[in-house]
Amino acid sequence: MAHLVLANEDKDNLKEEVEEVLKQIKGHKSFFIKEEESISNLMKEAEKNKALSRKLQKFIESIKPQLKNSMDMIESKYKKTKHKIKKCKI
Repeated sequence: MAHLVLANEDKDNLKEEVEEVLKQIKGHKSFFIKEEESISNLMKEAEKNKALSRKLQKFIESIKPQLKNSMDMIESKYKKTKHKIKKCKI
C-alpha cells in the first residue's frame, strides 16, 4: 500500500511538473506571437516606407529640372557679377 501512495505522490509531482512546463510553453508561445506581430508590424512599416521612398524619389526626379535651371541661373548671375567686379577693379 505504501508503494501506491508513493506512486500517487509521484503522479502529483509529475502532474505539477507537466503543468509548469505547459505554463512555460504558453509563455513562450505568447512571446513568439508578440514577436511575430512585431515583425509583421515592422514589415508593414517597411512597405509604407518603401511607398514613401518611391514618392520622394518621384518628387526629387520631378524637381531636378527646376533645380538645374535655378543652379544655371545662379551660376550665370555669379559669372556676370564676377565680371562686373573685375571691371570695377580696373
